[in-house]
Amino acid sequence: GSVIFQNLMAAVSVAIFSEIMARVFKTPSTVFLIVGILPMVPGGGIYYTMEYCIQGNMPMFLEKLVSTLGVAGAIAVGVSLVSSVVRIMTANKFGN
Repeated sequence: GSVIFQNLMAAVSVAIFSEIMARVFKTPSTVFLIVGILPMVPGGGIYYTMEYCIQGNMPMFLEKLVSTLGVAGAIAVGVSLVSSVVRIMTANKFGN
């Protein structure tokens, strides 16, 4: 699979875990989510994107830019997807 899809699945997994742990420990899910998402942030991709930009290597810059934005977007979509599903399920459960 692609790196973007792998990060999407990892973000979904971390988000599900954080929602479950939030219910178990009665804390906000953000506490667990931040710790789980932090290692997935594409810091190296951001660094190399800027390095290629400064060097003037436009083909590599664009390649790294698309890859880095894809990974960051996949993480955001994965977390948002799980959060939305949990909110919908909770609203339906309590009739709000």
